[in-house]
Amino acid sequence: MKTHLNTDAERKAIEIRCRAERRAGQLLKEMAAKGQRATQSGSGIRYAARQRASGYPRNARQ
Repeated sequence: MKTHLNTDAERKAIEIRCRAERRAGQLLKEMAAKGQRATQSGSGIRYAARQRASGYPRNARQ
C-alpha cells in the first residue's frame, strides 16, 4: 500500500512540474513579445530597457 501512495505522489509531482514548465514557457514568449526578456549579453532586463530608452542601435553600444 505504501508504494502505491509513493507512485501517486510522484505522478502528481510530475504533473505539477510539467504544468509549471509549460507556464514558464508561455511567460517567456509573452515577455519576448513585449521586449521584456533579457538580452544575450546577460546583463538582464535593465540593460535592454536602457538601450531602448537611449535610442541607440544595439550594435553601437557594445
